[in-house]
Parts: sequence; structure tokens; C-alpha cells
Amino acid sequence: MNTYFEGVDLGKILEVIAAFNGERNSIRLLDVIITKMRDITDCEAGTLYVVKDGGLHFTILHNEKLGVFSYGDEIKLPPVSLDKDNIENVSAYCAIEKTMVNIGDIYEDARFNFQGPKKYDAMTGFRTRSMLVFPLSDMHENVIGVIQLINARDPSGGVTPFDKRLEFMLK
Repeated sequence: MNTYFEGVDLGKILEVIAAFNGERNSIRLLDVIITKMRDITDCEAGTLYVVKDGGLHFTILHNEKLGVFSYGDEIKLPPVSLDKDNIENVSAYCAIEKTMVNIGDIYEDARFNFQGPKKYDAMTGFRTRSMLVFPLSDMHENVIGVIQLINARDPSGGVTPFDKRLEFMLK
């Protein structure tokens, strides 16, 4: 048996596929995607960015712990620049390099500048810890967005790093 799928609810993955086939409204479809990705990975929060006008625009923002679920124009955060000089931002890095990044604790990781999440934490009382960030690509392998999953939970509900097996499954 393939150990990469051990403990994964394949029914949840099939629900994502069904959502792709059944939803026609783009914002609702993106909401279903981030909702199902959060459900599959059992995490507290998630952001979905869409590439537009040379930047990553916040399109869906979920934070279950804070009860925040925001969509489209109601998200009043500036876009993340997509230029090669901005690869210290983890979401920009993932889009530019077309790669996935798994971070155990943003407060201990020196690879990227996490001032945005740290500022959010200071303003809201939330504590961003683990992140799984990856690009969304179209059938021509053009990056069309980025998903940022935040704070994986262990079975007791505590925050933990994202399981490395997810990297294999989401590629």
C-alpha cells in the first residue's frame, strides 16, 4: 500500500474534484477550493491569491480561529508584488519559482520576510506558526494563483508543522 495516502480521507479529495466540476461562480469556486484544502490538511487558516496585474491579489481569506471569512474586494490588503526582487515574500517566491514551501514555524524561519503575518498577528492576537504555500497553475503551467495554508492541527487540536506527505500529494 502507498504510505503517502495513509491517513488521508480520499473522500475529501473527491469532494474537491466534484466542486471543480459543479461550481460556475469563480469566487465561490475559489472559496470551495480553499475550504476543502483547509479541510484536507486540517488547518486553522488559509489565503488564496490570484495573479493579476503583476501581483498576487488577496481573493479569499479564511481564519477559522478568528471567525474571519473575507472575499474579493472586501479584503483591504495590498497585493504582493511579483518581481524577482520580492522573493523574500514566501507567496511571491512560490509563484516566481513555481515551487512549494513548507514552514514549521515562521518565527524561527530565516528564509523569508514574515513581517506581514507577524503584523497581522500583532493586530489580531492570532499566532501564525506553520505554513504550506504552493502555486496554482493552469494547464499551460502558468501560475495563476497561490494558496497559503496556515497552522496545521494535530489530533488534539494543537498547532503543528504540516505533514511532509502533503507536499507529495499537492504537487
